[in-house]
Amino acid sequence: MSHSETSLNSSNYHLAVDKILRILKSGGFWFETFEHDEVRTSEEAAKMRPEYKLEQGAKALIVKAYLADSEEKFLMLIMPADLKL
Repeated sequence: MSHSETSLNSSNYHLAVDKILRILKSGGFWFETFEHDEVRTSEEAAKMRPEYKLEQGAKALIVKAYLADSEEKFLMLIMPADLKL
């Protein structure tokens, strides 16, 4: 769905995703969102949207970063779906 076709309810998304969506909307950027069942790989997700190629997608990774003084912080990294890690 394009953002102009749907009203995004903040309670449906993680806070980080909600913040990204607000930035995109406030900047006037065109974007689409896709919701799908839980998958373990980008290849599985791509099968759920056959009109798009794997390299058109993105994967989100949540990682825990260990900072100075034993501080921990979670980060969300967005990478191309076809990137092999």
